[in-house]
Amino acid sequence: MNGKTKQIVTAALFAALACVATMVIKIPSPMDGYLNLGDCVVLAAGWLLAPGYGFLAAGLGSGLADLFSGYAAYAPATFAIKGLMALIAFYGFKALSAKTGSLTARILSGAAAELWMVLGYYLFEGCLYGFVPSAVNIPANGVQGAAGLILGVLLVKALEKSRQAEQEWSKGKKMLHITMTHTLLDEVDASFSNLDTYGEEEERTEYRVCCRELLLKLQHIRDMDIPHYYHFL
Repeated sequence: MNGKTKQIVTAALFAALACVATMVIKIPSPMDGYLNLGDCVVLAAGWLLAPGYGFLAAGLGSGLADLFSGYAAYAPATFAIKGLMALIAFYGFKALSAKTGSLTARILSGAAAELWMVLGYYLFEGCLYGFVPSAVNIPANGVQGAAGLILGVLLVKALEKSRQAEQEWSKGKKMLHITMTHTLLDEVDASFSNLDTYGEEEERTEYRVCCRELLLKLQHIRDMDIPHYYHFL
């Protein structure tokens, strides 16, 4: 799979996840909208995808959730607001990461994106219902934004750790191909692939189970009596 195809597939996956995460937990808001936990996927799409793909994944996934949930009037605004959230997260992280470190950059860029979300919905609902009545939704949207930021940072941290481990495994397994059967190595590769999938889909139980299984396989490889290169000299 080439880089562009992988980006498209990953963006489609994030769009689906944003839609599902938005629809799973819906808390009605005073101004005919609803609160949800889809922001964590929106921020993750901004941080992990190229800006164009992140915008489309966040906007389309969140907008479809509005359509499927009976909030069609909100769908165009949601597409723009959530898409711009992903862009703010992307460019904010890009500008800050070299100066502050990745964690601080994610928190600051995510906070900026969530502030835009609160402002964007306030402006949209203000045009529909009046700006004074619409102010009642600001605190609730702020709580949603805080929850989305925390969950988004945790989600991306878990995904980055699994990918870092996979990269280290890819470097080290070249020597293991010489001394081991490919079956066990293929099983480890499959476990890393499943780990990425479960992490991106936020399947927490399956993610933990896969982590334990992967750890056992790696420990088994470590404990095997594998000859080192200097044994052949």
